[in-house]
Amino acid sequence: MTLEKRITGLWSVDNLYAPGAMEDILVVFLPSGEGWLYFAHPCQNIVEKFIWNIDSLNLLHVRGTTSSLYYDVDEDHELAKDSYLDKNSDVIIHEIKVEVSVEFTPRGENEVISFSKPLWGSDDKFALVHRDFDRIIPPIFDL
Repeated sequence: MTLEKRITGLWSVDNLYAPGAMEDILVVFLPSGEGWLYFAHPCQNIVEKFIWNIDSLNLLHVRGTTSSLYYDVDEDHELAKDSYLDKNSDVIIHEIKVEVSVEFTPRGENEVISFSKPLWGSDDKFALVHRDFDRIIPPIFDL
């Protein structure tokens, strides 16, 4: 199977461990070459949409397209006015080595994807959630 096919799907940092964390970092790679990073937290949600490709040396390249930030707080909360949708993204990550392997996690054996550079903060490793593309849709926020 090609690297392009192996990395497609919905991946989660939380799936490496056990359920119950208050936040999660998700990364999605769609077969179309689109994807997104989603920082999901009870009060703050950030989505970085991107396009991706694998070059002839099997290195991943990610270029952000749009960035969204949503604070899930009451309308009159001071953070509510700082929410935004679909600003230009400045995410650019080139020449990322990617490894997909099967590892034992608290959820059992799972496919795990590791990157030579962090995709979010210090997160460079994610476990597969699923590859059911009909169920993978970008997060939508109401401002």
